Amino acid sequence: MIPIRDAVPSPTRPIVTQSLVAAGAAVMLLFSVLETGQPGAPGSADLGTGGAHGPAAALWAVLSLIRPSSWFQGAVCAFALWIFGPTVEDRVGHGRFLVLYAGCAAAAAVAAAAAGGLPPTAVVLLPGAIGGVIGAHIALYPKARVLVLIPVARGLDVDVVPAVLPAGFWVVAQLATSVGRGMFLGPWSPRLALLQVAAGLLSGAAAAFLLKRPERMRVEWWSP
Repeated sequence: MIPIRDAVPSPTRPIVTQSLVAAGAAVMLLFSVLETGQPGAPGSADLGTGGAHGPAAALWAVLSLIRPSSWFQGAVCAFALWIFGPTVEDRVGHGRFLVLYAGCAAAAAVAAAAAGGLPPTAVVLLPGAIGGVIGAHIALYPKARVLVLIPVARGLDVDVVPAVLPAGFWVVAQLATSVGRGMFLGPWSPRLALLQVAAGLLSGAAAAFLLKRPERMRVEWWSP
């Protein structure tokens, strides 16, 4: 089962969603190239500020909003953002969507860091940001469907499944990623990963109700 897109129509172009996906892929590729063949170079696990201050810390924080801790996490997060982002961006607007994305990332990082006794600057922000987008989508359209490709005897067929299924897969993938190395400079665990995801989902749901544009909520030619 390969998710394709959300079945909820979005009349506006999701320029922020597309830019975030493209920027994340570009940054991950750039760092992979820079780290290749450099013994002792920081790998994808070293994503926190590492004690940096001022502009350097701010730069790392911005990169952490789009750079995953691994290629696996990057692919899963990119798929989730591609599926859930356009509808949320359309319903809240481009600028508000960026605020929701960054705000949920910060809220989730603070929650996870506090529980783990770690500085918020050490947390990879991407899972909290994507969790916020998914939480906003579920809050706005809890009965939404997602188009998926399903392998059949004659090739591939297109079907629809509840949006909560790919959302659940994303949560499981974040927990699986946390078992390995890479999300923190210090200790990390599935418990903290689950807390970060939950904080992202809840903050996204709350932000959706605060930031949504009522005139864009009703879709006459689509029914959940």
